[in-house]
Amino acid sequence: MNYDVKMDNGVSSVCLKGSLSNDMIDEIKDVLTAAISDSDSGLVVNLVDVSFLCSAAFGMFFSLHTFALRSNKKICFCCVQKDIEKLFTITGVQRYMNIVKSHDEALSFLHQ
Repeated sequence: MNYDVKMDNGVSSVCLKGSLSNDMIDEIKDVLTAAISDSDSGLVVNLVDVSFLCSAAFGMFFSLHTFALRSNKKICFCCVQKDIEKLFTITGVQRYMNIVKSHDEALSFLHQ
């Protein structure tokens, strides 16, 4: 798993690349938590290049969502691959998380 972190207009964006397996959960959670903390309004998590999410990733995403809300910030996922989107639907994640099609939509959501 690789990632790129960027800051633009007070919004952190993290683009994840590869497979998110159990051995990477702690590192990625630390990266995403720091990105939320460093931002003014929240975090965009771009999943365009993510091919696999382990079950622990869903728990991590919920934890990050809660952390963002407690920090008066938002988290938004974008560019989710169809297979990952199906997992979000099956697990019910999309009912609780902010998931949009494009990075621009995510930025727009965070600036509302």
